[in-house]
Amino acid sequence: QTISVTIYNRWGQIEFFTEENSHTFEWNGTTTDGQILPTADYYFVISFIDQNNMADKTGIITLIR
Repeated sequence: QTISVTIYNRWGQIEFFTEENSHTFEWNGTTTDGQILPTADYYFVISFIDQNNMADKTGIITLIR
C-alpha cells in the first residue's frame, strides 16, 4: 500500500508532499524543500492507495511554533 500526504496552506497552495510505502510518517512543519512554515492552520489530504482501492482522509492541523 502506498500512502501520499499533501499539506496545503489556507490559499490552497501545496506546501508539502510525500509518497511512501511505509505506515510511519512524520511532518516537522516544513515545506517539501525544507523551509520552515509559520504558525497557521494547514489542511491535509492523506491518500491510501493499493491495487484495488483508493481512500482519502482529510482534515485541518494547526502548526504552533
